[in-house]
Amino acid sequence: MRGVSSYLKQLQNPVHDLLGRIDDLVSPLPQAITVNQRSFNENGLINALFSNSEQVQQLFSQNRAVRRYFNTKDNLGRTDAFALFFVACKEKTILGTERRGEMLLRDVQQTAVVFSDHQLLAPEPTEEVVRATLKWTLLENVTKYIKEQISLLKQVLSEEEKQAAALNPEQNPNNPEVYLKALIEQLQHPDELVRMHTTPLRISRMGIKLPLDSTAEANQVTLFETAIGSGQPKAVVIVHFLRDEMG
Repeated sequence: MRGVSSYLKQLQNPVHDLLGRIDDLVSPLPQAITVNQRSFNENGLINALFSNSEQVQQLFSQNRAVRRYFNTKDNLGRTDAFALFFVACKEKTILGTERRGEMLLRDVQQTAVVFSDHQLLAPEPTEEVVRATLKWTLLENVTKYIKEQISLLKQVLSEEEKQAAALNPEQNPNNPEVYLKALIEQLQHPDELVRMHTTPLRISRMGIKLPLDSTAEANQVTLFETAIGSGQPKAVVIVHFLRDEMG
C-alpha cells in the first residue's frame, strides 16, 4: 500500500472519522467501580456480573497481568490500580419456580442471564490511562477486523475472477491501489466497524431477568456492550482495585 504515493492523504479523513467514532463511544462509559468482595454485596452491577464473592477474589488474585503490574519495579510502591474488565452476556430460557401472590408456581419459563468469559486486562495507574488504552484496543481490533474482511474478499473470488484480476491490475486485489480502495471503503462506515450500546437490565439474585418495571428485589444494572464488526458484543467496565485486597 505504501507504493501509492498519496495513501496517507487518502486515509487521513476515514481514519479521523474512525478515531472520532471511538472517542464518542468511550466518553460516556461510567467512572471506575471499585471491585472487591465487599462490593459484591453492595454494588448491583458487580453482584450481577459474578456468581459469588470468591469468583471476584480469584479474578484479581490469579490474574497474571495484575501480578506483573504490581511486581514491576516502578509499581512496587503502588497500592491500587485501574483496569479494563470484559465479560460476555447471554440469555437462555430455563424452567424455574415463581411466586405469584401466595402461590408458588413450578416449571415456569424464565430467562436466565449468564455472564461468562471474565477478562481483566491492561492494569494502569489511572483511570485516564485505562480509557486511552480502551480506545487503542478498539482501534487495534477494528484494524484486525478490516484486514480479515479484505482477506476474505480475496478468498471468495472464483477462479475466473482470479484469472481476470491477474490480467487486469485495476481488479487485482494484490495491487496496492486496489487494496487501498478496499481499505477506504471499509473505513467509510465507522458505525458498522465498532459499536457500543447500553442495555438496561433488572436481574434477580438468582440471575433471572425481570421486567424493568418489576418491583421484586433485584439488581438494576446498565451494561455498556461493545462489538467489532459482526462479532459478538462484550460488556466493558472500568474497574479499580486495591493491592492489599488481591489475596
